[in-house]
Amino acid sequence: MPHDWAIKGPFFEGQNPEVGGSMGRLPSPGVAWYRKKLEISGSDTGKCIFLDVDGAMSYAMVWLNGKLKEGEFSGWIIKQDDSTRPATSPMNWAKPYMPFPAVMDVISLNYQGKGIRQYPMFIGTDRIHTSPQYDAFHEKFPGKVILSSESASAASSRGIYLFPVTQDISSPIRENRGGNSIIQQVSSYELYAVDFESSADKVFGSIDKYPYVAGEFVWNGFGYLGEPTPYYEARNS
Repeated sequence: MPHDWAIKGPFFEGQNPEVGGSMGRLPSPGVAWYRKKLEISGSDTGKCIFLDVDGAMSYAMVWLNGKLKEGEFSGWIIKQDDSTRPATSPMNWAKPYMPFPAVMDVISLNYQGKGIRQYPMFIGTDRIHTSPQYDAFHEKFPGKVILSSESASAASSRGIYLFPVTQDISSPIRENRGGNSIIQQVSSYELYAVDFESSADKVFGSIDKYPYVAGEFVWNGFGYLGEPTPYYEARNS
């Protein structure tokens, strides 16, 4: 899909912007229509043709030949259109005993595979924390592929080096511990992450312990606008 219309701004200013800081203070809400005409040759009759829609984020609705196929692509929609294709869905909170992962062909875990908030500082708090879930899912679904569909929500600012430097392989971002709220920047040493995750290196090490885990998708990207954790008055992360 084309890049979204909000990327050029204008950025919202002030303490209570019209949209939350989680979207980089960009005017993201709205409706966009895209139309693509496809010419399919008669020689393709009887063949299985895949239509992949890439870049349609939330609340996407797709029409084909004037007929509404479904709203927001997911594993179920793929199954409805082609039952031979493996289906999955990233899971933030699902546990092995829940019905949702049981219907998935591939187990895709967001963050919780290696555990959420496993640092000592979170013990005794009311913050959500879980033990690592890879073994539990593998025991429940030994025949299914397991991967980390989103992990390592780490943050860093290019060219910003803050001291002192943590001695840990991963650390939550805190004031004078990888973070500076005055300049709203995070140290570039690639050691700091949001509270519910860890540095990429720590997650790599965790996955290496589980040979049945296929791999991971490391969140987030470079020069990324949106979700500026932990400084929500900033324009980017």
